[in-house]
Amino acid sequence: MLAPVEVAAAVIAALMMLIAMVLNTADALLRYAINSPLNFNLFVTENYLMVGLICMPMAWAFRTGGYIRITFLLHALPRKVGDILLRVGLLASGIYCAQLAWLSGYNWWDAYSTNSVDMGVVDWPWHWSWIWIPIGMGLLSLRLLLTTIGPAAGLDVSHEIEEEAV
Repeated sequence: MLAPVEVAAAVIAALMMLIAMVLNTADALLRYAINSPLNFNLFVTENYLMVGLICMPMAWAFRTGGYIRITFLLHALPRKVGDILLRVGLLASGIYCAQLAWLSGYNWWDAYSTNSVDMGVVDWPWHWSWIWIPIGMGLLSLRLLLTTIGPAAGLDVSHEIEEEAV
Protein backbone atom coordinates (compact mmCIF):
# COMPACT_ATOMS: atom_id res chain seq x y z
CA MET A 1 0.00 0.00 0.00
CA LEU A 2 2.92 2.36 0.72
CA ALA A 3 4.97 1.27 -2.30
CA PRO A 4 3.00 3.25 -4.93
CA VAL A 5 3.36 6.43 -2.86
CA GLU A 6 7.10 5.79 -2.54
CA VAL A 7 7.39 5.31 -6.29
CA ALA A 8 5.44 8.53 -6.92
CA ALA A 9 7.75 10.41 -4.54
CA ALA A 10 10.80 8.97 -6.34
CA VAL A 11 9.36 10.02 -9.70
CA ILE A 12 8.83 13.55 -8.38
CA ALA A 13 12.46 13.56 -7.22
CA ALA A 14 13.60 12.36 -10.64
CA LEU A 15 11.66 15.18 -12.29
CA MET A 16 13.28 17.64 -9.91
CA MET A 17 16.69 16.29 -10.88
CA LEU A 18 15.85 16.64 -14.55
CA ILE A 19 14.68 20.23 -14.05
CA ALA A 20 17.86 21.05 -12.08
CA MET A 21 20.03 19.59 -14.84
CA VAL A 22 18.16 21.51 -17.56
CA LEU A 23 18.38 24.77 -15.58
CA ASN A 24 22.09 24.35 -14.89
CA THR A 25 22.81 23.47 -18.52
CA ALA A 26 20.78 26.42 -19.78
CA ASP A 27 22.53 28.69 -17.27
CA ALA A 28 25.97 27.58 -18.44
CA LEU A 29 25.06 27.89 -22.11
CA LEU A 30 23.55 31.34 -21.67
CA ARG A 31 26.44 32.47 -19.47
CA TYR A 32 29.13 31.56 -21.98
CA ALA A 33 27.26 32.01 -25.27
CA ILE A 34 25.62 35.40 -24.77
CA ASN A 35 26.94 36.50 -21.35
CA SER A 36 23.44 36.46 -19.86
CA PRO A 37 23.07 33.77 -17.15
CA LEU A 38 19.84 32.74 -15.46
CA ASN A 39 19.81 34.83 -12.29
CA PHE A 40 17.34 32.60 -10.46
CA ASN A 41 18.99 29.25 -11.23
CA LEU A 42 21.20 28.91 -8.16
CA PHE A 43 18.47 29.94 -5.73
CA VAL A 44 15.84 27.61 -7.20
CA THR A 45 18.22 24.67 -7.50
CA GLU A 46 19.67 24.99 -3.98
CA ASN A 47 16.53 25.88 -2.05
CA TYR A 48 13.79 23.98 -3.86
CA LEU A 49 14.99 21.28 -6.21
CA MET A 50 17.90 19.84 -4.21
CA VAL A 51 15.80 19.58 -1.05
CA GLY A 52 13.11 17.65 -2.88
CA LEU A 53 15.38 15.39 -4.88
CA ILE A 54 17.21 14.32 -1.71
CA CYS A 55 14.24 13.87 0.64
CA MET A 56 11.50 12.50 -1.59
CA PRO A 57 13.05 9.18 -2.75
CA MET A 58 14.43 8.09 0.64
CA ALA A 59 11.65 5.60 1.43
CA TRP A 60 11.82 4.11 -2.06
CA ALA A 61 15.60 3.81 -1.80
CA PHE A 62 15.33 2.04 1.56
CA ARG A 63 12.69 -0.37 0.27
CA THR A 64 14.74 -1.24 -2.81
CA GLY A 65 18.00 -1.73 -0.90
CA GLY A 66 19.68 1.57 -1.75
CA TYR A 67 21.38 2.03 1.59
CA ILE A 68 24.49 0.93 3.44
CA ARG A 69 24.09 -1.80 6.05
CA ILE A 70 27.03 -3.03 8.08
CA THR A 71 26.29 -6.69 8.75
CA PHE A 72 29.54 -8.35 9.77
CA LEU A 73 28.28 -8.76 13.35
CA LEU A 74 24.92 -10.17 12.24
CA HIS A 75 26.57 -13.20 10.66
CA ALA A 76 28.25 -14.03 13.97
CA LEU A 77 24.99 -13.89 15.96
CA PRO A 78 22.12 -16.36 16.06
CA ARG A 79 19.37 -15.49 13.59
CA LYS A 80 16.84 -14.54 16.31
CA VAL A 81 19.26 -12.19 18.07
CA GLY A 82 20.20 -10.58 14.74
CA ASP A 83 16.53 -10.05 13.88
CA ILE A 84 15.90 -8.43 17.26
CA LEU A 85 18.89 -6.11 16.83
CA LEU A 86 17.75 -5.15 13.35
CA ARG A 87 14.22 -4.46 14.57
CA VAL A 88 15.49 -2.31 17.45
CA GLY A 89 17.66 -0.33 15.03
CA LEU A 90 14.80 0.08 12.56
CA LEU A 91 12.46 1.18 15.34
CA ALA A 92 14.94 3.77 16.61
CA SER A 93 15.54 5.02 13.08
CA GLY A 94 11.81 5.15 12.37
CA ILE A 95 11.15 7.17 15.53
CA TYR A 96 14.00 9.55 14.68
CA CYS A 97 12.74 10.07 11.12
CA ALA A 98 9.20 10.60 12.43
CA GLN A 99 10.54 13.30 14.75
CA LEU A 100 12.34 14.93 11.80
CA ALA A 101 9.11 14.80 9.80
CA TRP A 102 7.14 16.35 12.65
CA LEU A 103 9.62 19.18 13.28
CA SER A 104 10.08 19.96 9.59
CA GLY A 105 6.30 19.87 9.17
CA TYR A 106 6.06 22.44 11.96
CA ASN A 107 8.64 24.62 10.18
CA TRP A 108 6.71 24.20 6.92
CA TRP A 109 3.48 25.25 8.60
CA ASP A 110 5.19 28.26 10.18
CA ALA A 111 6.60 29.36 6.80
CA TYR A 112 3.24 28.74 5.11
CA SER A 113 1.03 30.45 7.68
CA THR A 114 3.26 33.52 7.98
CA ASN A 115 3.77 33.64 4.21
CA SER A 116 7.56 33.77 4.62
CA VAL A 117 9.34 34.81 1.46
CA ASP A 118 12.87 35.59 0.32
CA MET A 119 12.46 39.07 -1.07
CA GLY A 120 14.21 40.09 -4.22
CA VAL A 121 13.27 40.65 -7.83
CA VAL A 122 11.00 37.64 -7.31
CA ASP A 123 9.54 36.93 -3.88
CA TRP A 124 10.29 33.22 -3.41
CA PRO A 125 7.96 31.53 -0.86
CA TRP A 126 9.85 29.44 1.70
CA HIS A 127 7.06 26.94 2.32
CA TRP A 128 7.78 25.34 -1.07
CA SER A 129 11.30 24.70 0.10
CA TRP A 130 10.17 23.10 3.38
CA ILE A 131 7.32 20.92 2.10
CA TRP A 132 9.57 18.16 0.72
CA ILE A 133 11.24 17.39 4.05
CA PRO A 134 8.17 16.30 6.05
CA ILE A 135 6.84 14.33 3.08
CA GLY A 136 10.12 12.48 2.50
CA MET A 137 10.89 11.92 6.17
CA GLY A 138 7.30 10.89 6.88
CA LEU A 139 7.40 8.27 4.12
CA LEU A 140 10.78 7.00 5.33
CA SER A 141 9.57 6.74 8.92
CA LEU A 142 6.50 4.79 7.81
CA ARG A 143 8.66 2.43 5.73
CA LEU A 144 11.07 1.90 8.65
CA LEU A 145 8.24 1.26 11.10
CA LEU A 146 6.46 -1.10 8.70
CA THR A 147 9.70 -3.02 8.19
CA THR A 148 10.15 -3.16 11.97
CA ILE A 149 6.82 -4.88 12.54
CA GLY A 150 6.84 -6.78 9.25
CA PRO A 151 7.82 -10.39 8.61
CA ALA A 152 11.36 -11.54 9.26
CA ALA A 153 11.88 -12.04 5.52
CA GLY A 154 11.98 -8.24 5.20
CA LEU A 155 15.04 -8.25 7.44
CA ASP A 156 16.92 -10.77 5.31
CA VAL A 157 20.50 -9.69 4.66
CA SER A 158 21.41 -12.63 2.45
CA HIS A 159 20.46 -10.69 -0.69
CA GLU A 160 23.57 -8.53 -0.38
CA ILE A 161 25.59 -8.13 -3.50
CA GLU A 162 28.92 -9.85 -3.16
CA GLU A 163 31.92 -8.46 -4.91
CA GLU A 164 33.34 -10.72 -7.55
CA ALA A 165 37.00 -11.58 -7.38
CA VAL A 166 38.95 -9.85 -10.05
